Amino acid sequence: MRHFPIFLSLDDQRVVVSGAQACAIAKLRLLLKTAAHIDVYGANPAPQILHWADQGKLTLTPRALAQDDIAEAALFYAANDNTTEDTRVAGIARAAGILVNVVDDLDASQFITPAIVDRTPVTIAIGTQGAAPVLARQIKQQLEETLPTSLGALARIGQSFRATAQKLPSGLARREFWAQFYSQRGIDAYAKGGVPAALAFLNTLFSQTQNKASKTGHIWLLGTGSGDAELLSLKARNALHDADIVVHDTQTTHEILELARREADIFAVQSITADALIQQAQAGKQIVYLQASRDDLSAALKASTIPYTDIHAAVVAPTQPYRHDNNNTQPNNKPKTEQA
Repeated sequence: MRHFPIFLSLDDQRVVVSGAQACAIAKLRLLLKTAAHIDVYGANPAPQILHWADQGKLTLTPRALAQDDIAEAALFYAANDNTTEDTRVAGIARAAGILVNVVDDLDASQFITPAIVDRTPVTIAIGTQGAAPVLARQIKQQLEETLPTSLGALARIGQSFRATAQKLPSGLARREFWAQFYSQRGIDAYAKGGVPAALAFLNTLFSQTQNKASKTGHIWLLGTGSGDAELLSLKARNALHDADIVVHDTQTTHEILELARREADIFAVQSITADALIQQAQAGKQIVYLQASRDDLSAALKASTIPYTDIHAAVVAPTQPYRHDNNNTQPNNKPKTEQA
């Protein structure tokens, strides 16, 4: 991963753009969605930039950038569409210790601006590390068509309910509560009655979750087979997605561990006892034990009161390729020969 994806707060921060023509306009459209103080430097500014300056959305200085113009900037964009000038102004910014983006020049840039799907406060950034900008735009278009426009409103409603939701048991119960709210049910509630209907649905869902929330965890025993993550069954993937704790043997591959929930605690062990897993499950934890070679803990777990699932057939066997033969429609058979 050459570029590390982060979301940077620009509230009350200064962003400097060198360039005031078409090359700068696309970047400015995104920057104007933030709370940054935007300063643009460039001769012969485009009408759109003049209009934004007249509206007070940015500060325009209609001349080339000078050495003293970048003090205390958080980000710097070189958008002159002129290699010589972009190289000059990027050098000024780098010397001042400011992160630099040179538009359409990946190698000269310290950061890149991804394609963005904006459902504020939900923001999805799509990047290809400069390898395929057209692909990033295609993915953006697909997401724009898929995600409801109400997603941002639902996120703000959910944010207002977070203090109440904290009363639910941490872990799976709380995650399932939010998953149901942000599902089609929450979207439909908002579509029918706006904020009041969505809040009513949240309160109903909260009461239902409180009544059925269990303080007992669950243990999943998962076999990893050859270690190919693509062969894990859907049930195994779902267990990893919901796990609070992932315990694995030394043969478990990095690709499989990457499927675990980011917030999960992950431990490598040579072996583990059923009692150790049971103790964590009694505290309400969802636990996955990944094993390439099986430690048979089923008998000990069955003797306990902790629910567990043993899916050592967690790996789906790859299918054999179908070979079509003109002389025989059955797969993988040799053609029949006629008797002389």
